[in-house]
Amino acid sequence: MEYQNFFNLLTSDTENINKLLRSLTSENSQIREIAARYLGKIKAEIAIPQLLQALNDENENVQAWAAWALAQIGTNTVLNKLWQALIQANLPVQNWAIWILGEINNATAYQLLIYALKHPENQIRWRSASALGKIGNKTAIPALIKALADPENYVRGRAAFALGKIGGDQVITPLVKTLDDTDFYVNTRAIYSLVEIASPPAITALIKALKHKNLDVQENAVTALGEMKCETAVSHLLEFLQDENMYMRSRVVTALGDIGNEAAVQGLLIALKDPEYYVIWRTVAALEKIASATAINGLKQAANNDNISIREKAITALNKINDNSRCNQITFSELSQLSPNKLPNIIISSYTEAKEYIYKNQGKFIKYLISIGSPGVPLPKGYNLIDYRLRLEFSDIDTPRNDSEYVLPTIEHINQTIAFVASVKEWQGNMLIHCHAGISRSAAIALTVCAYLLGENQEKEAMEIILKARPEARPNLWMVELADEALGRNGKLLQIAQNHHNSLTKTYQKKLENEII
Repeated sequence: MEYQNFFNLLTSDTENINKLLRSLTSENSQIREIAARYLGKIKAEIAIPQLLQALNDENENVQAWAAWALAQIGTNTVLNKLWQALIQANLPVQNWAIWILGEINNATAYQLLIYALKHPENQIRWRSASALGKIGNKTAIPALIKALADPENYVRGRAAFALGKIGGDQVITPLVKTLDDTDFYVNTRAIYSLVEIASPPAITALIKALKHKNLDVQENAVTALGEMKCETAVSHLLEFLQDENMYMRSRVVTALGDIGNEAAVQGLLIALKDPEYYVIWRTVAALEKIASATAINGLKQAANNDNISIREKAITALNKINDNSRCNQITFSELSQLSPNKLPNIIISSYTEAKEYIYKNQGKFIKYLISIGSPGVPLPKGYNLIDYRLRLEFSDIDTPRNDSEYVLPTIEHINQTIAFVASVKEWQGNMLIHCHAGISRSAAIALTVCAYLLGENQEKEAMEIILKARPEARPNLWMVELADEALGRNGKLLQIAQNHHNSLTKTYQKKLENEII
């Protein structure tokens, strides 16, 4: 499919709208999907009836983009139709209606969502809670607090999570009460809402949760305080090094490793004498993560442990720390720098790999960083070591999901990327771009960067650079489409990325055929 043909339809004149409306009834589901998307891009209000009908399409992607289009239009007509759908439509359409309301995000939309928290269908209630959390308007707090008593655990859990997203000290007491909920999903969501708020009262509540009557709550509080690097919790965590439950002790040493201050290290040295092999093993892992002089002394102590597995773990950790301290540079022979002043060396990596790249030479190896993560995922360790950095948060999806906790990439994310790159006067080193796996989101952002810097008619060259930096790259096509529009490439950049996807699909199909033969 030639995407340039569709880009020509990005105008709101009657002829083009009629072409898109006809395409919305095509036998080809991919054509219907693209037509819905483009009707949303030009905000064609005349298409509202057909887009509402498309919410019942047999193809889920068509449904998704029809919903997205309605959200982009977002007029009172759309809101009235969504209200009718919540009363009269089938459940799949109602689910999309809730998602659209969350995307429209105006006063009428969130009042409808608050009303929907009382809907007889529990799916509608929990989706409404999620949408209200995403919007973040404090008007919804009283209704969400009431939803904490909903008979369905999924509704209670989503309401708890939404309150954490909205934040404020007024939601802490209701969340603390929710820790007494007997459902694991619900009390876990309450814990991580307190983490999201991260105010002194929220931290105090988490420290108190260490002595909760529910073991699950205790263990989740330990993990949460570690992830928060909460130094004020160290003295409280140390009390649990004598806990009779070895799994609790192992969680505590992991949390101490995450916090990593000197008091935490002293606790880990104590834990090296734990009677259980598993706890000592986790302690060694925590000391390796900290890698301070005191932690290294602890690893040397563990290298003489009676247990051979512990000794090997400690020796491996010491060797790794030693290798990292000796490493002055990393050679990337596969990376070509087309023009030192125009393009940096591009490194595309996973979340795990990013931490190693950043810590080489205390961040000096990486000059520029674009960090991509799903909402709520922690920053990679060492993020703040890089002077020129950008954080983008959205989910690893290329089609809307009717669950508001999934965040679709937007044109704003692309514009942020372009502005970040444009702010650099002269490239002087390596640029690291990471996501979770280093395949989809990071590849799309890297392609955006290269296409912008190389200029028009260099889309193929931009893709070649991406594949040289990360051969397994498979750029998120929705992000590439947004980049194509932002850069004014009239479908050329998207076509290059689509061709790459098609070639990977053909290779995979050929492999399957060979295996069958």
